Amino acid sequence: MLAAVLMATVLFHAGPVAAATKPSAPRAVKATPLNKAVKVTWAAPASTGGSRINAYAVQRRNTTTAPWVTVKYTGAAARAWTETGLVNGARFYYRVMARNGVGWGPTSPQVSAVPRTVPSSPRLLEADVHPGALGVYWSAPSSNGGASVDGYRVEWSTDGSTWTGATTSALPSQASPFLVPLNLGTRYWLQVRAHNAAGYGATTGAGPYRVYTTPGAVTGLAATVSSGQVQLTWTAPASNVALGVPAATAYLVEVSDDGGDTWATDSSTAQSPWVVDDLTNGIDYTFRVSALTGFTKLGPGLATEIAPGAPVGPPPSPRSLALNWDEVAGDHRLSWQPPVSDGGKPLTRYVAEYWNQATPPPYPTFTYSDPSQTSAIVGAFALDHQIRLRACNGPTDADCSPWTDPVGPITGPVTGLVATQSTAGATRTVVVDWDQPDNGLATSYDVLRKAADGDYASLATGVTDTQYADASTVAATDYTYKVVPHGGGTGAPRTTSITTGADQSLTLPTGPTALTEGGASATVAVSIGVVSTTDVVVTLASDSPAVAVESPVTIPAGSLSVDAEISAVQDANAVGEHVVLTATALGGLQTTTAVDVTDNDVPAIVVSSSDVAIPLGTTDTSVLVSLDRKPAGTVTVLATADPSPARASVPAEPLVFGPDDWNVPQALSITGTAKGGTSVTLSSAGLADRVVNISVTNAP
Repeated sequence: MLAAVLMATVLFHAGPVAAATKPSAPRAVKATPLNKAVKVTWAAPASTGGSRINAYAVQRRNTTTAPWVTVKYTGAAARAWTETGLVNGARFYYRVMARNGVGWGPTSPQVSAVPRTVPSSPRLLEADVHPGALGVYWSAPSSNGGASVDGYRVEWSTDGSTWTGATTSALPSQASPFLVPLNLGTRYWLQVRAHNAAGYGATTGAGPYRVYTTPGAVTGLAATVSSGQVQLTWTAPASNVALGVPAATAYLVEVSDDGGDTWATDSSTAQSPWVVDDLTNGIDYTFRVSALTGFTKLGPGLATEIAPGAPVGPPPSPRSLALNWDEVAGDHRLSWQPPVSDGGKPLTRYVAEYWNQATPPPYPTFTYSDPSQTSAIVGAFALDHQIRLRACNGPTDADCSPWTDPVGPITGPVTGLVATQSTAGATRTVVVDWDQPDNGLATSYDVLRKAADGDYASLATGVTDTQYADASTVAATDYTYKVVPHGGGTGAPRTTSITTGADQSLTLPTGPTALTEGGASATVAVSIGVVSTTDVVVTLASDSPAVAVESPVTIPAGSLSVDAEISAVQDANAVGEHVVLTATALGGLQTTTAVDVTDNDVPAIVVSSSDVAIPLGTTDTSVLVSLDRKPAGTVTVLATADPSPARASVPAEPLVFGPDDWNVPQALSITGTAKGGTSVTLSSAGLADRVVNISVTNAP
C-alpha cells in the first residue's frame, strides 16, 4: 500500500519529459596562422540540446563569397584541429558546428587566418664608410613569408661570430644608407634579418669593414704666383689606421675670387705640387686644399686656405666689342667694355687692328691712348673691314691682352626705300618696300614709324623680308617710316615719308529719284570714295515694298561706282510714296537716298446696290457708299437726285472719304417724294459718276 502511494506521489509531481533539440553553435572559435597551416580551436556549445554531443565538423572557404566545404569531422572530445598544406599569404575562413542525437546544430561565426612563416633573408647587403659610422644598404627579401615585413634588425660583430650590437630599421635601406655609429679604427662584420608577424628570418652578412673619420688637414700650404697662374704645394696629413684616420689618396683644390664667399672646384684629383691656371691677372684669389680618401662618403678633410695675392701680367681682353651705327654722331661707332681686370697694373691704351680681304698682313693698327675710352668712330671702315681690339698695361706687345673676336663688317643702309598706299575694301594699307644694302650683309630689319613731328615707335623687329605692310594708319596723316638693317651690327637707317588718303566712303545720289508706279525703271549710282584693290559688294534695301531694288551689286576692283536698277511696284491704292533706300558695304559703311513714287491709280465710287425701291414718303439708307482704293487725299462725293421729274430727294451735304476711312461704307439717305422712276447720281471731281436707279412705290 505504501509503495502504491509513493508511486502515485511521484507520478503526480513529475511533469511531461521535454523532447531533445539540436545543440547550439560551438563557442570561442579561433583560427591561428602557422607555416602553411592554420590551427582551429573551439569550446563546447553552451547547450547540448538535451542530447549528448557526438561529433564536430570544421568547414572552410577561401573567400567571403565562396561555398563552404567541410574539411574535417572530429569526435566529441576534440577541441582543436590543424589544417596543413596551405599556401602562405592567402587568407582562409573557418567555422565549426556540433552534432548530437537530433542532428547538426547551427554554425559558429566565421574566423580567418593567413598562414605565414618568417621572411627570407634580405638581399644585396653592402656597406660603405661614413665619418665615424658604417652605412648599411640592403634590399627587401625575395619572400615575405606570407606576411608583410614590418622591420629589420641590423647586427654587427668585431670577429664575425659574436654579435654584440643591434639596432632596428622600419624599411629596407637601398637609395640612402642606414647609418650605424661605431668605434673609429675598428673592423666590423654586419648582418641583417627581416621581421614579420611570424618572427625574424635568416640573416644576410657582409664584411669586414673598418670605421674611419675624415682625413686630417694638409700642412705647409704655399703658393707661387705668376702671370695667369698660381702653383700650390703642401704636405700630406698624417694617417693612423688604428685610430680610424685614413691616408689621403688625392686632394680637392678650390678657388674663390670673392674672398671665400663662393668656391669653384679646380680639381678633385690634385697632387702636390699643383698649378691652377687660366687665372685673370689683377684679380685677388683665395685657394683652399682638402685631403680626400678612397672612401667617397667620408668627404674631404678640413680645408687649409691661402690668399697669395693677385697674379700680375697682361690684362684680359676687352669685353662686349660691338660695331653699330651711332644715330647722334651720324657715323659708325666701335664700342667696348673694359677688361674685368687691369692685370695688376693700370691700363695704358687700347689697340685696334683692322683688315679685309684686300689687306695683306701685318694688318694696320690704331692706338687709343686714353685707357678710359670705351668707343671710337670708325667711319666707312665698318662696311668692309673686320676689327678686333686688345688692352695693354705696358709699353710692349707682351703687356697686351689677347685679341678679342673680330666684329664687322656690318651692313650698309637699305636701298630703294619707298612707301605706297592702297585700299582693299575699307582697309587702307601702307606698304614699305626696300632693297638689300649694297654690301648685302643685312640679315634682318627693324621698321619704325612716326606721325608728323612725333617720336618714332617700333612697328616690327627682326623682319627678314624686304617689305612691311602697315594697316594701322589714320587718314590724311603725314607719316615717316624708318628701316634699320642688322647684320654684323646695327647699320645706318633710311627713311621715307607718305601722306595717307581719306578713309573709304560709300555714297548714293542726293535724290530724291522720281518713279511712276508701273512706269519705267531707273538706276542709282552706288559709289565708293577710294579705289579698292578688291571687289566691293554692296547690299541695298528699300524701306517700302513700293520700290524694288537690285541687290547686291558689286563695284569691281579698280572702279569707283556701279549702277543699281530700281523700279516702282504696282499696288492697289492711289497713294504716292516717299521711299528710303539704304546701301551697306564693307562691314559698316552705310548711306541712304530717297525715291518719290507717283501713283498711277484713280479711286472709283462703290455702291452696295444700283437699284433701290422706296415707298413713297419714306427715307431709305440701304445704299452704302465707299471707294475701291486708298486715295492720295480727301475725296468729296456729292449725291444729286434727277430733277426731271423730281421724285426723290437726297441730303445736300456730301459724303467725305480720306486715306484712313476710304473703305468704310457710309449710308446714302434717299427719300421718295413722288411715285415713279428716277435716279441719284454720285459724283466727285476727277472720278467717274455712279448712278443709283430709284423706284418710288405706293406707300404701304
